[in-house]
Amino acid sequence: MKGTIQKWKLVILLDALLFLSNMTFAKDTINQYTEGNPIDTTAVSISDKTNIPDRLYVDSLSLKRHFIHRIGIEARPGYIFPTSSFFRGENLNWKPIENSLSLHLKYSFQFHPNTYNDRIYRGAYQGIGVGYYNMYEKPQLGNPLTVYLFQGARIARFNQRLSLNYEWNFGASFGWKPYDEYDNPENQIIGSKVNAYLNVNLYLKWALSPKFDLMIGATGSHFSNGNTQYPNSGLNTVDCKVGLVYNFNRRADELAQSWQHPIVPPFPRHVSYDLTLFGSWRKKAVAHEGSSGQVPAPGTYNVFGFSFAPMYNFGYKFRAGVALDGVYDHSANKRTASILRPPRNRWHWAYPPAENLSCLTSR
Repeated sequence: MKGTIQKWKLVILLDALLFLSNMTFAKDTINQYTEGNPIDTTAVSISDKTNIPDRLYVDSLSLKRHFIHRIGIEARPGYIFPTSSFFRGENLNWKPIENSLSLHLKYSFQFHPNTYNDRIYRGAYQGIGVGYYNMYEKPQLGNPLTVYLFQGARIARFNQRLSLNYEWNFGASFGWKPYDEYDNPENQIIGSKVNAYLNVNLYLKWALSPKFDLMIGATGSHFSNGNTQYPNSGLNTVDCKVGLVYNFNRRADELAQSWQHPIVPPFPRHVSYDLTLFGSWRKKAVAHEGSSGQVPAPGTYNVFGFSFAPMYNFGYKFRAGVALDGVYDHSANKRTASILRPPRNRWHWAYPPAENLSCLTSR
């Protein structure tokens, strides 16, 4: 278990480094397009009668004040999908498990409204959050704590105060009560204390004042460990979302209708190169000579890979290309396992003496 926790710590560290690199890239991009380039910091006011520019002005936002910093809180009452008989009542208490509630605290930053960065990226924001989940079944599931990165943006704007937005969350969840043959045998859903956390949001945002935003919408969440440990049926929820965001440095005039339309700099089309390296571990389900169906093979298997992709950048928000991928999976050719005794149950092997234990065979 300690080894698994250490691997999850490494994954979280890599996610944090990716988040910090995105922040650095955003600042470098701003610096590139705002310093020493008059066309990037100039905006134009359009006459509603003639559609001709009538005056120019320079955006007074400095690089240090280019972001709005925000703190948000959310409550998400939810419904657990009954994807297993465990949720439908075949559990320790013999009653359905169908409700959840989570509370979230989030920090994020975004570009100021009515700037060309806001026009290009449609109010995009990024941040980090923590959430506490109550499944109302602590003895069998636990009350997990989530730590995640998130990003969102505007889909449609109805007026200066009301908009439709999306958001995704990605991180890890801690504190689950996993399957145990003796202490928690009914829970054949969650097999590890640490699980991945994935979430998508669709919500309405109403700017109540220069400082406060109200958010109401729907979300969907998924928890699983990616087959790093069995069982791994996963847990899925659909939730209502109600939240309040405090904007530290948003000005009152940024919520008013603006007749000044910032000029978006022409995008320099170019080719860029993406290199991705990844590594993980997994469990493997194999056929067993003494059992019907598949059972987990002993141990875990390493997975490594890379992806190299030349990408043509068509604009600020779209690029396409081809990729060369390579993957090494230690379990790729493992199909069957010969063992003198069948597993004690679906998730555990009854190991015979080492000299009688045959290895996994390939077919």
